[in-house]
Amino acid sequence: MKGFERFRRAVPLVAVVAVAAALRLYGLGDESLWTDELVTVEFVVEMTPLELLVQLPQVQPHLPLYYLLLEGWIGLVGGSPISMRLLSAVLGIAAVVVMYFVGRRLVDHQVGLVAAALLAVSRFHIYYAQEVRMYSLLTVLTLVSFYWLIRLRESPTRRHIAAYLISAALVVATHFFGVFVIFAQITYLVVRLEAIAGDRLFQLRTQRLKQVYGVGLLVSPVVILTVVATIGGAPRYHYIPYPTLYGVIATVTDYVGYPRGTNVFIIAGVFAAFAGTALLAVVRFGDARHLSIARLRGALGSARIDLDAADRDALTLVFLWFVVPFGGLIVLSYLVTPLFWPRYTIAASLGFFLLVAFGVRNVPNRHLRTALAIVLVIGLVPSVALYHTNTDKEQWRAVGNTIDERAESGDFVLVMDQMTDYGVEYYVDREDVTIASVVAENSGTGYAPTPTAEIANVTDGHGRTWLVFSHASESERQRVLNVVNDTRTQVWHQQFVKVEVYLFVPDESAASNAETASLSSAHQSDAGTVYPLPGVGSTTWYPSHSSAVTRSAKPV
Repeated sequence: MKGFERFRRAVPLVAVVAVAAALRLYGLGDESLWTDELVTVEFVVEMTPLELLVQLPQVQPHLPLYYLLLEGWIGLVGGSPISMRLLSAVLGIAAVVVMYFVGRRLVDHQVGLVAAALLAVSRFHIYYAQEVRMYSLLTVLTLVSFYWLIRLRESPTRRHIAAYLISAALVVATHFFGVFVIFAQITYLVVRLEAIAGDRLFQLRTQRLKQVYGVGLLVSPVVILTVVATIGGAPRYHYIPYPTLYGVIATVTDYVGYPRGTNVFIIAGVFAAFAGTALLAVVRFGDARHLSIARLRGALGSARIDLDAADRDALTLVFLWFVVPFGGLIVLSYLVTPLFWPRYTIAASLGFFLLVAFGVRNVPNRHLRTALAIVLVIGLVPSVALYHTNTDKEQWRAVGNTIDERAESGDFVLVMDQMTDYGVEYYVDREDVTIASVVAENSGTGYAPTPTAEIANVTDGHGRTWLVFSHASESERQRVLNVVNDTRTQVWHQQFVKVEVYLFVPDESAASNAETASLSSAHQSDAGTVYPLPGVGSTTWYPSHSSAVTRSAKPV
């Protein structure tokens, strides 16, 4: 009988994991590596393990665990884009499994299954599971650390303490903002200390301990930013605005696949559905096991906020899991510099999914619970379908293929912004062209913009000139175009996804140049599908890796 019950529970879990695997493995190599991925690859290829451990945090606001893991992974499975992304996909699939066990251990099978299903179909998490970045690793390690915290809460043995401390250390070694995960866990332990400890820690002066913790919490933003500034710098990311009510709501809806930029009414409806379900986590209804209008009316009429000790403890943990990483970045954004950005709150999304699952579990009728869970999960599907049928990342592969096919020996390629020259270098195979890069205003490199006079000097003496723009504003693009267009004529232009390419030839040869073409009204995705031409000002800003830099084309 127990064996049958285990089998009955295992079947939906296996189905959820299978869906998660399919969504994370499908089209894994279809899109080009984008700038942040290429920066990651550059560090792994160019640095030794010791350099990754010691020097990396000094030049990037990231910690080395993922980079070290990626280097070992490349040694095992190879360094092709699909091979490198496979690591994140595997970690993303593992996260769904761990989410189930966290939910089951914390509350019950139902909560674990619903939370795992939401994570499995989350476009937000699918995206990061298909990227050569550390966010899938941060996700799974956050879940593992909370799992061992729950085990520690149940039974504070040396084994559980050691497992928790190791997993917590790995979280912090993956990303600076992993420290908010630890803050959430410590806050839970302090808040629930007396309930957890019982008679075992009766000699501790818990009130004084809480006071010390409160002081530490107040100064923690200063400590965090001091560490970041000392180790890796605390740059001002110009693409990150100060948090607003809309930004906060859109970040929550981003977790379920509807990010900022989505129709405001859709965002409002999605937020109401998921946040409303999460609020049910604190509500208790009367008996409505038998579905009827009268019983449902009675159950709703008797609804009250009332939690037993076990649920109160579990809900406290999940609430802090969501609020501390989420709210911590909002506080830092106003105290120091804007840092509230969806991917930096990825740990909070896991707590949010558990809150929603907790709310589903509190619906008083089994059939209604199942229906609500299905509706919520299905609500994530349209965004996943859009993700898998559209090109989201910079089309560096298509840009590289274009230059390889159209360039002549001795051509000059000028890239703006400087951090995006990794894309050209990685995907351009021609060794008879020269690549140079210049810094745009508000560059993710942190450098000052390259002066216009220096851009003129860099391009002087070159004939056929390619201009490649990405992560550069319209005014910055126009600044470079004016310099190059002064002695040359534009003969070709194409707008790729998040990358724009021009070809100029010297004035005297423009009239006879056979490559003269009208401006493109469409562009090709890496897979060959035609999409409408986006607006010139549609470039999305991202962070990544003085003045002009020149080098010969050579793939990373």
